[in-house]
Order: sequence, then C-alpha cells, then structure tokens
Amino acid sequence: MSTAGDSGAIEHVDIEALKHIVQRNQTWPRMAAKWGVENPVPPWKTSLDGLCDALDHASCAADVPNFKERRDG
Repeated sequence: MSTAGDSGAIEHVDIEALKHIVQRNQTWPRMAAKWGVENPVPPWKTSLDGLCDALDHASCAADVPNFKERRDG
C-alpha cells in the first residue's frame, strides 16, 4: 500500500476497501440506479458537507473552509 507521502498527492493513495468496491462495480451511480435513488449526491458527501457547515458556524480555531470556499474548491 502506498501512502500520501510517497507521491505527495492524495490521488495516489491505495485503499484496499475502496479498490474492492470499484472492482465489484459498487460505485454510487450504479448503486443509486439499482436501488432507485434519484439523488446524484452520495449520502457520505451530504454528511461531510453538513459536518463542515457545523464547524464553519461554530467558528472553531481550526482552519476549516467556509461554504463558499468548499463550493469553489
């Protein structure tokens, strides 16, 4: 397994569980179609956005991008 430090970019990190999901063709677009889900946004993405919004509103000391910065990213 490689790590982010090996290449300096997260795109090159190998995560076995994610590789198995892709090998089994259990990607979000396919699974959403299989189960009749019309929302193109996976549930984990919505949860992550909600967590980021909560941190943004909490004005914590952490360097958390605000909604506009996340959207533009």
